[in-house]
Amino acid sequence: MNLPQGWIINNLTSFCSIRTGKYDANHAVENGKYRFYTCSITYSFCNTKSFNGECVIIPGNGDIGQVYYYDGEFEAYQRTYVLEKINIFPKYLYYHLFWNWRHINSDKQYGSTVRYIRIGNFEKYNVFLPPLPEQKRIVTKIDSLFSELDNGVTLLKTIKEQLMVYKQAVLKWAFEGKLTNSKLLKEENLKKFIENPRYGTSKRCTSESIGTKVYRIPNINYQTGLILQDNLKYAEFSKDEKESLQLKKDDILIIRSNGSVNLVGRASIVRDVDIDGLFAGYLMRLRIINNNLIPKFLLFYLSSPNARLYIETTAKSTSGVNNINSEEICRLQLPYFDVSEQLAIVSAIESRLSVCDKLEQTIDQTLALSASLRQSILKKAFEGRLVTQDPNDEPAEKLLERIKAEKAAVLAKQKQTRKRGKK
Repeated sequence: MNLPQGWIINNLTSFCSIRTGKYDANHAVENGKYRFYTCSITYSFCNTKSFNGECVIIPGNGDIGQVYYYDGEFEAYQRTYVLEKINIFPKYLYYHLFWNWRHINSDKQYGSTVRYIRIGNFEKYNVFLPPLPEQKRIVTKIDSLFSELDNGVTLLKTIKEQLMVYKQAVLKWAFEGKLTNSKLLKEENLKKFIENPRYGTSKRCTSESIGTKVYRIPNINYQTGLILQDNLKYAEFSKDEKESLQLKKDDILIIRSNGSVNLVGRASIVRDVDIDGLFAGYLMRLRIINNNLIPKFLLFYLSSPNARLYIETTAKSTSGVNNINSEEICRLQLPYFDVSEQLAIVSAIESRLSVCDKLEQTIDQTLALSASLRQSILKKAFEGRLVTQDPNDEPAEKLLERIKAEKAAVLAKQKQTRKRGKK
């Protein structure tokens, strides 16, 4: 790479110091005075502090690609590296590391189970260094562009949350007959329309594609209502086992047990491409045997506010595992409409939710693009293409010479102090 005039490449240890935090992390408490950093997360606050001023903080294990910038008094855990006494513009170093640290260290990690980095990772890290005034201009520009991106991301996330609220409103209105001006005939227990629900297999499955594939909780994509055909597990089954666990088109698989009550009762419908698989024990098969109930009508109703209220209230447990059993799901109250009205309701739901899904897809793509755009901005910045160069700026080489001289003076003074102390 050809550096712009006045820039140099230099190791970060030439213009900052590197320390780690304390061994004991137990002093972290709520409502203290100082922010507390661990190797993977940020605790709220603590009572003691070892660091002060503008620093760059990097986990030594855990998410070792993460980079934090903090200006103030704080404490850090022993496996957290703190870059302090930064003699260039501190936030410039932070953005440089934010841009390149994860990539540079992707193949420079140690440990077989818990991955970690060493002090040598920093000693080998080089920084593209412009003149000090240009560092400040670059940081100002990045701050401005990132602020605009953050505002856009916040807006997109807000719209996405509003779409989720709208989806729930669509389902609520649909099963009240408001979308289609349909007349609710009565409410019936789900049991009237289905055979006895069937739990899945508890047989141990493996990733080897030997035997029959088994759908598990990760295969239930309740946002789309479809079964995912990836990340599959397999097991060997007897003829009787296959017959009892077989799937037919329009069966519905629901999650019956999970640590998150929000996932209990979530469902996907079986298509023709899914019928060659069986299903695991944390799933339950619902098979409609009454022609007066449309399968997709039931699928959508299971995601409606009324159904979710019943399922989550019934399944909620203090033991850590939330569960709804076959008898409880059979007692679910189902709003019953004429079959022709059910078809109209399903069509009305699909037409509205499909618009929401397309909007969500566009939002997700834009959010992903924003992350790429940040990297593009940083790449331009550290190639000298984000802001204009000023020929009157003092070259970075002069800045480093001055830093080196100041460090040498400090070391000489410390050496003299130690000598006087020995006399």
